[in-house]
Amino acid sequence: RQVRDFARGVGRRAKSDPIDAQMLARFGAEVMPAADVVPTAAQLALQELVTVRQQLVEQRTVLLQQSAQHGGKLVRSLGRAHLKLLESHIAKLQSAISATLQQEAALYQKTQRLQLINGVGLVTAATCVALCPELGSLSKGQVAALIGVAPYDDDSGPRKGWRHIAGGRARLRCALYMAALTAIRTNKILRRFYQQLRHRNKPPKVALTAVIRKLAILLNHLLKNPLFEPAT
Repeated sequence: RQVRDFARGVGRRAKSDPIDAQMLARFGAEVMPAADVVPTAAQLALQELVTVRQQLVEQRTVLLQQSAQHGGKLVRSLGRAHLKLLESHIAKLQSAISATLQQEAALYQKTQRLQLINGVGLVTAATCVALCPELGSLSKGQVAALIGVAPYDDDSGPRKGWRHIAGGRARLRCALYMAALTAIRTNKILRRFYQQLRHRNKPPKVALTAVIRKLAILLNHLLKNPLFEPAT
């Protein structure tokens, strides 16, 4: 995305393999992006397991919504069988995620540490470690932007527009969205933060997005500072 935006910015709207190669080289020379850390075998396996589990959970949600509208006996029976199969596969994936974490001490320790925060369970912690290996090395602004919960300005002259979030890693944001829903019920600090925003007449989704951002920053801080102990 960044390279395509760069290409448009320098007037190259056409796209072909030679043009892409030229733009990649020019982008690298002028922007000098930082190199990504090469993932370990355990990290790659964890990313795959977490992603497939999320996909199956999404299928389960769709199936549950559809099943409420099924009237025929056969269709209901097939739906129950499909749902049972999905549940079985999700359980197997969760077991595989736990086994994969055991293979690499660094991954296991990170997930254990993230679970110190009320509202963050094993699946959420594993998702964070798998889909955001940079966690623990970012600034507050970077982690919010990476997840896609950073509010971007939309001002022009005297006009002050609404701030909007954009971009980021959607699957990671979805996982933290579910964790935030749990946190505003079980985590007294995040619950108080959410309630304060609602008392200031912030819409529920705006307040929840702010909780996701605060939670992401807290997770990053937790891994960055090994001696930090979160309040419960």
